[in-house]
Amino acid sequence: MKIGILVTGHPAPKLAPKYGEYNKLFEKLLAGQDLEFEAFFSVDDEAPDPNNVCDGYLVTGSGRNVTENAPWMGTLSDWLAKTYGQKPIVGVCFGHQILAHALGGRVDVSGCGWTVGVTPYQRVDGGEDFTASAWHQYEVAEAPTDARAFIETDTCRYAGLTYGDKALSYQMHPEFDDTYLAELYEDYSYVLSAEARQTYQRTLGRHRVNHKIGEEIGRFFKTGSIQA
Repeated sequence: MKIGILVTGHPAPKLAPKYGEYNKLFEKLLAGQDLEFEAFFSVDDEAPDPNNVCDGYLVTGSGRNVTENAPWMGTLSDWLAKTYGQKPIVGVCFGHQILAHALGGRVDVSGCGWTVGVTPYQRVDGGEDFTASAWHQYEVAEAPTDARAFIETDTCRYAGLTYGDKALSYQMHPEFDDTYLAELYEDYSYVLSAEARQTYQRTLGRHRVNHKIGEEIGRFFKTGSIQA
């Protein structure tokens, strides 16, 4: 099975030489599940052509915000709306937000400001609670009519959305392990508010990344379901 990874940003400068572009993080997250990958750099106006042979698509995170309405974001949003229902789609962080936007939802600044660090998440679908890396200031404020929330936090109502067998999305960054998140903070914390930096430092070490989202995404691509 071949998965097209739509890359919507570039890593922090000091991280790229060590870890590669964002598609490489997802290839690692989804390793060992008999999947092949092809990267398309949406951030650089690259998109799959209509005859592309990918079986599903994953939209990555980005340092940009959906509300910027950059031209490439409009192109990606239109492409997602057209592809929705034809091939399974997974969105992560920015990908989670632009998918919701493309399908009629609304994205806005979070009422609690930045969420940064290893964060506890609650499953509301009967699944197991988990911890994962977070790095976002924006969130889905209104979900599309097709979407159902299956993950939440005390401050983020739509931390995970399912769209039946058509799409799946996550606000957190399952592709960031503890080490990557720490190095990202060291290199990129200047974009955060003072309050966000203080919260990160205060909660540092309280939780470690512990989830099975990679397996869940692989299962969704193969079966159209997140249920084991």
